[in-house]
Amino acid sequence: MRRELTIATCLLFVAACGGGSQTTRVALSLYGGNISAGQTTCDSNAFGTAYLSIPGSKVTVTDQAGVIVGSTTVPTSGTVTSGTSPLGTPGLMCTFTFDVTVSDAPTFYTFQIGNMKGPTFSHDEMVANGWSVTLG
Repeated sequence: MRRELTIATCLLFVAACGGGSQTTRVALSLYGGNISAGQTTCDSNAFGTAYLSIPGSKVTVTDQAGVIVGSTTVPTSGTVTSGTSPLGTPGLMCTFTFDVTVSDAPTFYTFQIGNMKGPTFSHDEMVANGWSVTLG
């Protein structure tokens, strides 16, 4: 009985405090570089020095107070896809897809790759997007 009560108390505490976690799918797309039509994979060599440090970089996700709520690394190779750059130019891009497990309690999530601070998403945006974000 005591063990069942302890487990029930722990579960109640986790549920009340938002102590769960979510696996977030991240797609980081880098545009331009030396990517050829017909190429299916890409790595840092496709971009010279511009993005050389991104593949293999540490990814941190922080909450609204700057506390780290998840971390992983960018894979060393990605997939070549076609798309449109943030400036509206169509072309080929290298997309690195990876998962990061984050706490589901924060109000906001900020993604940082290496020393480059990325966008911030609200908890509601994360839920609405099915815990999937696109960077780049």
